[in-house]
Amino acid sequence: MQNACIISHDLEEKLQKLVAFLLQEEGRPLNTEVNIVLVDNAYISKLNALYRSRPEATDVLSFNLQGEMPGLEEEDSVLGDIFISAEKAALQAQEAGKTLEEEIIFLAAHGALHLLGYEHDSDAAEEKMQRKTEEALKYINTL
Repeated sequence: MQNACIISHDLEEKLQKLVAFLLQEEGRPLNTEVNIVLVDNAYISKLNALYRSRPEATDVLSFNLQGEMPGLEEEDSVLGDIFISAEKAALQAQEAGKTLEEEIIFLAAHGALHLLGYEHDSDAAEEKMQRKTEEALKYINTL
């Protein structure tokens, strides 16, 4: 998928704690499985084309597997997958004056909130999602 981005153990731990925080905030079991996969622009472009009919690179895609896989119910431990383009994250981090780690954590929070049912399809929904993202980032920054 991609091999240009080396993930530190520290970042891996932060991502685990970030997802655990968001799951706990939403009253979900902590053993809920969320996979975060770092990919390159070519791979995420293929996913975006296949599932959203948009053949361009995007920064993050979330796939909630509950209700999508036969026999997988809400009480099951698998929630879904988050794909993050490491290339796109690096570019966005540079443009925003952030580190790559900060941008990956932000995108993981955004993706996890989508898995938990948050959307940004209206001003109110976007504000709520932004508030939850800020809470998660504030939590991670205290670690």
